[in-house]
Amino acid sequence: MKQLFTLLLFISFYSHAQEEVTDLGINGKDLIELKWGENTLTLNTSTGAGAYSPRGNDGFIRTINIENGDVLNEFLDKKGINLAHANKEGYYLITGAQGAIINPFGSSTPKYTVIKPGGKEVGQVKYNDKPIESDLNEDTFLVNNYAYTIGPKAKGYKLSKKLNKSKPIVWHIYRVNLETLEDKLLTFTPKPMEGKEYRNGYTLLKVEEDRFYLLGKNYLPSNDEKKPTQQEFILLSYGFDGKLIEEKTFVVDIDNENFYFAFAGLPNGYTSGTAGSVSVRVMKSAATGTIFINPDDKGAYYVVSLFGARSKKEGVHLYVAKYLPTGEKLWETQQPFMEKNPGEKELKYISATPTFIDGKVNFSKFNAASPKQKKVEIISINSEDGTLGETKEITNLGSYFERAPTWHQTLYGNTIKDELSDKVILDGATLISYYFNPQMKEFLKGSQPEEDTFYYTNIVPGGDTYVLEACYKNRTYRLLKL
Repeated sequence: MKQLFTLLLFISFYSHAQEEVTDLGINGKDLIELKWGENTLTLNTSTGAGAYSPRGNDGFIRTINIENGDVLNEFLDKKGINLAHANKEGYYLITGAQGAIINPFGSSTPKYTVIKPGGKEVGQVKYNDKPIESDLNEDTFLVNNYAYTIGPKAKGYKLSKKLNKSKPIVWHIYRVNLETLEDKLLTFTPKPMEGKEYRNGYTLLKVEEDRFYLLGKNYLPSNDEKKPTQQEFILLSYGFDGKLIEEKTFVVDIDNENFYFAFAGLPNGYTSGTAGSVSVRVMKSAATGTIFINPDDKGAYYVVSLFGARSKKEGVHLYVAKYLPTGEKLWETQQPFMEKNPGEKELKYISATPTFIDGKVNFSKFNAASPKQKKVEIISINSEDGTLGETKEITNLGSYFERAPTWHQTLYGNTIKDELSDKVILDGATLISYYFNPQMKEFLKGSQPEEDTFYYTNIVPGGDTYVLEACYKNRTYRLLKL
């Protein structure tokens, strides 16, 4: 009787440890792509996708509020749909292209079809035929019922350009009303900078509901490229009318005899380029340090940089500082991050993106150029006082890098050997959550799928964790809340 009670207790706990938010309504379809929003999930599906029909037929897009399961928008088409952009209000920009997404900044400008909530077509817009250099590795941002492109004027803009205070770079905001298709081009000129564009120039850092942020740099003394003692972060926030809302500065000191500000693969710190016929990362000013704004932490600013050691013995250190919205610094810390300094050639592919879970700021060392890596190191820092929490070196990772049943899609992720079923495949956010969220660990250890099943995680402001469970072979999908 005691054993039966224990079994029933376990079954009861496991069944309540996660709950299915809603029936996604896409079982039996091919999942072409998924897009997480802050509290939304957009799914693009079709049937019959394959080698000669990348998008298939019977296209179906659905956007769901993951917190309550409400359907915000859905759209059907006889052919597969190329979804370029979506937002939480339920607006879509789609193209008719059956191949890869067309770059709207190239020589051929596509027409985007605008779909508004309710699945109704508004019309087509040529987006974008304005001379703007796109940033954030994105070309378009949907905010409420507008689409924006934000960037410096392309003509004469080069990352190698020497900045001149008397001739500051002009930025553009190209705006399209998604209800009326009316467009407008606005210009603004950020505070002039000195130095070189790739080291000091502005990077589009983040786009929010009512503003966007630019990040620029100064190095002291006198923008010394060889051995600066300080890196000054200049954070500008603008409204979508191009008017400056606020300017903040943050200063990072460095022991320049032993360390230097490394160019690393920090978010928004690079753009895509080519060397001959090979695609490469081209570094930008945010590569030597960037800022994360955490809405869960009352809008606190986290300044992050990687310090490369001049001595081979020290490797690479992670620098993190936390500031209040007022600009007051609460704490800073410098922690060993990599045992060896591999140099810029490899560092520019090393990611150090924070994940905020239960009062902790977690960083994982991940090499974006090596999806089959078998080891990941994780550093956890207490967000209240900056003290070091857990550090983990994960050496039992397996890698998954296979073509999806739809042919024109590559699926990749990680398995955890000797702990989870080899059919359980995790994306980066799920992997980190597994080590710092007991509910996630319990859930994944109890998962025993018969076919390869992927787990994609989104942590919404407030801390709730949502997981999309996707079996591409069986075409079954579940949205779960832990």
